Order: sequence, then C-alpha cells, then structure tokens
Amino acid sequence: MALTVETGAIIADAESYVSVTDANAYHTARNNAGWTGADSLKEAALRRATSYIDWKYSRKWKGLRVAPAQPLMWPRNFVLQFEEEGFLGYANSPVYINSNVIPQCLKDAVCEAALRALTENMEDDTVTGIKSKTIGGVIETVFTGSSEDSRKSYPIVERLLSSLLKSNNNLVRG
Repeated sequence: MALTVETGAIIADAESYVSVTDANAYHTARNNAGWTGADSLKEAALRRATSYIDWKYSRKWKGLRVAPAQPLMWPRNFVLQFEEEGFLGYANSPVYINSNVIPQCLKDAVCEAALRALTENMEDDTVTGIKSKTIGGVIETVFTGSSEDSRKSYPIVERLLSSLLKSNNNLVRG
C-alpha cells in the first residue's frame, strides 16, 4: 500500500509527514546506515513514527489544527516559532509558521523516529502509571492507565520538536 504524505494541504488519508524518498535523502545525508530495507518496511516505519509523534505530543503542540477532521495533527494555525536568524538579522525573531506548511523540524523528527521504528516496537513502549493522592489523610484517588508522557522518549526527537511544543514556562499567574 502506497504511503500517503501530508503536504500541508490537509490530505484526507495522510499517514506520514515524510515520504520514503525524503527519508532516504535525510538518512543518506547523515550516513545513518540503519535506514535500510525494502520501501514497504520504510513506509511502515514512517507510519509508526508519525503515529508515535502525533500521539506522544498531541496535547503539547502549539497552535490549533487547521481543520477539525484532518487525519494528522499538522498542519496547524497560530504556531509562533523562533528562528535563529530572523527579522532584520536579529537572532530569535518570532515568526508564524504558515498554516499550509509542515515544518522541516517535524519532518526531521519523523525521520529520526522512523529510524528507531525499524529496530524497535514503538507501539509497545507504553507504561501503565499508577498515582495516588491523599487529601486530608482520608481520600485517596488512584489513576491508572497510560499517558502521553509514559511512552518512551527519544531525546533527538524531543530536541527537534522543541520549537513546536508549548513550554511549561508559559503559565499565566494572576
């Protein structure tokens, strides 16, 4: 089955943010010898990587999805990103990502996650979490299940996506 890639145009059956051709170019440029195998295996890895990233960061993305019924979490509206060399040459100038664009750092993160998906089972990385809280020594609440934070993290993926994610430092206090 051919891989359907989201281009920013809100493709109805989109399964990945990156094509096999683009992933091949990404890994070749970085001499990632682990990115091998048939295109069908690479397509499956790109699907798993996209699903992983969309699920893991679903509540952390900046902005809003362009269309409520779009199959993937991107493209998005109102995403403010800081570029390294921006407006008038100043470092860290803020710019809005166009709502018909899949950011390169997201594509790169999918490529990195897909490389890991070729050798690991990303779907089985969830951990059941149990938390308890006692209020006044009497009431105890237990939460079970998995959360987006309980799934295995990949530092390079986190680093690549950092400019697209909400910061915990953005809390407004009154």
